[in-house]
Amino acid sequence: MKSDKRTDEIDALLKSCLQTEQKPDDALHQKVMQKWKEQSNMKKRKFYKAAAAAAAILLASTLSVGAAVRFFTPKEAAEELGGTKIADLFESDEAVLINETQEGGQYAYTLLGLTEGKNLLQLDEDGSYLEKDAFYAVVAVSHKDGSDLSLDEFQESENGHFISPLIQGLEPWMYNIASMNGGYSEMGKDGIVYRMINCDKIGYFADRQLYLCISDTTFYDNDAYDYDEKSGIITRNVDYEGTNLLFDLPIASSRANADMAENYLKELEEEWNPDAEESAESGEDSETDTGIGNPSARADYALYQETLNSAPEELENVLTNLGMTVTDRQTVEKKDDRYCFEQKLEDGLSNQIIFYTDGFENGIAESCEYSESETEAELLIEVAQLQEDGTAICTFYQKTYPVE
Repeated sequence: MKSDKRTDEIDALLKSCLQTEQKPDDALHQKVMQKWKEQSNMKKRKFYKAAAAAAAILLASTLSVGAAVRFFTPKEAAEELGGTKIADLFESDEAVLINETQEGGQYAYTLLGLTEGKNLLQLDEDGSYLEKDAFYAVVAVSHKDGSDLSLDEFQESENGHFISPLIQGLEPWMYNIASMNGGYSEMGKDGIVYRMINCDKIGYFADRQLYLCISDTTFYDNDAYDYDEKSGIITRNVDYEGTNLLFDLPIASSRANADMAENYLKELEEEWNPDAEESAESGEDSETDTGIGNPSARADYALYQETLNSAPEELENVLTNLGMTVTDRQTVEKKDDRYCFEQKLEDGLSNQIIFYTDGFENGIAESCEYSESETEAELLIEVAQLQEDGTAICTFYQKTYPVE
């Protein structure tokens, strides 16, 4: 597999483009992509507005039918999806209006514009916006024949829709919206679906080619795009049978910052590969190591970890005795080197988990997510087991805890 190769040419490319050798080791591939749980702002959310929306401008489209399609401006769409502060970013000096349309399958995808600024969708523990720069882009999706497209139809498409920025010289299967603290919100309005994506700022890398990929998948698919390891250039796989669009993101090269790019790659490496031993030596509480703040949930998780090497039947008994409820069980076939599961949650939300074949130990791979609100905490555990026929069965466990 391409991601398993490591050549001096790649290191030389990264050093010349970023003026840094800070690049996570390939061993992090498994740790980064072991799971993709869509974050709180990375859900398939439905938006319904009772008030009339602001007037939209009329844009000439490149649809095959030659008809004009009425789109929101990026600012108007952002206001509907994220609020006034995000909308204002689309009128800042960082904003770029694009209005480029490409067709894929039955849909036409129009990249309306992009901007960068503060992360205005995620809050820290104190309820303040995260002090981190972010990238935003708005895409409008319409039927190629000009007929109305509803949000329900778009969200219920069989294969899904993956929209993400990509960066020349950084492996796209490792560096995309799923691993770069990304998310999206989407809505349907007047027969058009709008998706606003956000992730960590990519303008630091503007001295190299930047892309926006759109594919009919729920995660980045190596089959849809080709990555040249010598040049770092990403291109469409012309033999791919589905949708695999690729837009250029015209962020001015003057916005590149080699030092910030280097620091960002270091931050990602620390997020993907935290040094638990260092935390233990510093005397930090175990909450720091696991990220699980609720004492009862942390105790359950510790007991679960102790039994991971047990037989599958014993592991299931332990989880059941802990009060974990089985919410779903799925069987999937292997695709390339991975097994992909998607659990449907309430209100149209989804939890997507990817297990790579080299992540299975004794035939078992596992993943865990923890979340906490003012009233309750929730622990989600997914356990995948390889079968003799080459498939894998994933069992989803869930338990809630009161917050005192």
